[in-house]
Amino acid sequence: MGISRKEIRELLSSSRERLYNIREQRTRPQLDDKVLTDWNGLMIAALAYGGRILDNTAYIQHAENAANFILDNMLDSNNHLLHRYKDGQAGIQGFIDDHAFFTWGLLELYAATDKEFYLQKSIAITGTFLDQFRDVDQGGLYMTGKDSETLLFRPKESFDGAIPSGNSVALNVMADLLASGENGELKRSTKELIQAFSALIRNYPTGFAHFLCGLDKAYDFL
Repeated sequence: MGISRKEIRELLSSSRERLYNIREQRTRPQLDDKVLTDWNGLMIAALAYGGRILDNTAYIQHAENAANFILDNMLDSNNHLLHRYKDGQAGIQGFIDDHAFFTWGLLELYAATDKEFYLQKSIAITGTFLDQFRDVDQGGLYMTGKDSETLLFRPKESFDGAIPSGNSVALNVMADLLASGENGELKRSTKELIQAFSALIRNYPTGFAHFLCGLDKAYDFL
């Protein structure tokens, strides 16, 4: 078209500026700027694992920054996590996904940094979710804690979908802790968790991909 690269860059730059100025006159869409513990737990686990495998210290540092923010702002003195942080305030009692996913992130950080602090925090939060979410009669982990708001019934998710279920991640966390030397009560709780969903898994194994990864890890320690 007989236009130089420089002219194209200038044309695109001026066009973007004009478009931006026009859009600034419109009402902005709602912005979801809250921080969620469970989603951050998944991100922390991914960054820490990726940083360790790829020898990328920037990934690991990002994971540490996110984990330390949650530990400082969304964890109480009893190792109970809160679900949401927004506008300088944390709130909503954490669900099993919050506790299991964030503990997964801490364990990946421990593997990436060898900092004992992350292992000890993961052990403490695992103790919390076993105390708060465990179904002592049927096995497995409820979505809500025993100290949470009273519901008509307490749901218990088991299937792995777009993201793994809280029960699946909890099993993987418990298996990793067994591998690190934790035992005793944790071994019994791990067996109960596996047995709670064994019939469902036999009938529909493809719905429990992440759970089966945890079962594979835990097998040698049970």
